[in-house]
Amino acid sequence: MNPQLQKAYLTKPQTRIQIKDWVSYFLGFNLHDHVICKEHNSQLDYIESGFLNLHSSCVFIASRNAGKSYGAAVLCLLDCHFKPGINVAVAAFQRSQSDYIYEYVCEFLTNLAKRINCDVIDIAKIDKDNIFFNNGSRISLFSGAKSQANIKGCHPNILIIDEADLFSSAQFDGIANALEAGGKFQRRLDILSTNYTVAGEGVVLKQIERYDEFNKNKMEGVLPCKVFRVCLLDILEKCSANLLCFNEQTKKPCPLWGYCKGKAKEGQGFYKITSAMETMRDSSRQVFESQMLLLRPSSESAYFGDFDLIKNVSDPDLELNPNFYTFISFDFGGGKCPNFALVMQKDKKTGIYYVIDEFSIMGNLDLLIQRIKFKYPNSTEFDCFCDPKGNAGDGVKGNITNVESLRKHGYHPRWQKFGRDSSAQEVARLISPADGIPRLKVNKRCQILQDEIFSAECKLDQRHKPTAFLADKGKDDALDNLRYIVSWTIKPNYSPKQRGCQARFF
Repeated sequence: MNPQLQKAYLTKPQTRIQIKDWVSYFLGFNLHDHVICKEHNSQLDYIESGFLNLHSSCVFIASRNAGKSYGAAVLCLLDCHFKPGINVAVAAFQRSQSDYIYEYVCEFLTNLAKRINCDVIDIAKIDKDNIFFNNGSRISLFSGAKSQANIKGCHPNILIIDEADLFSSAQFDGIANALEAGGKFQRRLDILSTNYTVAGEGVVLKQIERYDEFNKNKMEGVLPCKVFRVCLLDILEKCSANLLCFNEQTKKPCPLWGYCKGKAKEGQGFYKITSAMETMRDSSRQVFESQMLLLRPSSESAYFGDFDLIKNVSDPDLELNPNFYTFISFDFGGGKCPNFALVMQKDKKTGIYYVIDEFSIMGNLDLLIQRIKFKYPNSTEFDCFCDPKGNAGDGVKGNITNVESLRKHGYHPRWQKFGRDSSAQEVARLISPADGIPRLKVNKRCQILQDEIFSAECKLDQRHKPTAFLADKGKDDALDNLRYIVSWTIKPNYSPKQRGCQARFF
């Protein structure tokens, strides 16, 4: 190896550009470095963050064929080559999943050996479960029961868990806790997922919540947790001029227009536009939106499976319309549950409901109300509903109920106990009526409500057929408020309560 090539081979990349150039030259692989969707990421974003120690833990969610396993393989090789003695473990529920990363690493080692004119064995020794680098680094592969039983004795510096949602929460925690506690290397946990899901025990969704909470409260100097997302749109090739966004002759848009909105005309990816159309054709809408576009968590038992981010979500956000009925609803928290409020409107003529805003806070109901009044000074004039339990004095400080707190601030709440399943059916009918015209629109900023709608599940009978709305799982404060408002106001004889009149309580 000539001195110049040897220097480049041994010089650790310090920037994302240097990483991309090194991988391209020595591994023969061009890293994806362009995204179409706002707040999404590329392969290079994930590799840069991991290799340069910019995160301590991450979730890397990618659509199918987005290069997730390739990215993990590149990062494994970079870590092992430039951090001698490091111990990397790859765990998957089935060996066939971790084998993708294993095979890609072997492929890259072959390319690397050719580039520096040597044999692979001069760089690393390979067996069916391990890749031993000659500098003391190691990649170990675990799968299924083996990963649950034996990885704890491995104590890797870096742990990659592929398709984490297939594990139960207990299995996942057991694997994640195997990471090395000390040592000279920065420990790192990377969780890979083709699609986060509410099926099973929702390991990835739970981990994202943990990371969000950790980042809010982490101490200075502690590395953050990150969530990387790459969807089908991000990896699309540049759309050619002969593929029209709108065909004037047929008066029909491109099949992908509802999602793409012409963004693919600036694409720089590798996924063929025609292949994307075929994938859309061959998939159900729910599967396509969840596994390819990452627009929603997926679940075979989703109660509101027809909730559509194109038809049911308003983007850009809508503001209050003075000609519509206006409502506010409160769901009260305690312990680990937040106090929550939802602001909605209803068009008197069309019957369409609009979710305008959401508010959430742990603990102090008075502070929640202050925030609402700061944004909506006349909110006490909205027709107000609340959780039927809000009038109970048990466990309330000073025996002042939540309803009395609302009255103190000028609200006149009404409440009534509605059946969970019957009220959920009312919401489902608004989301996707038989006539095909959606009658529920949720502002884009109301992310908590959207997440709860996607996460809502139904009970399955012995034949796995959906039956009733699933019982309270502790994450439905926004959805409960939606049910209260719809159940009260969907009645044909509904009329807003007049300000200053005697409040009606049930």
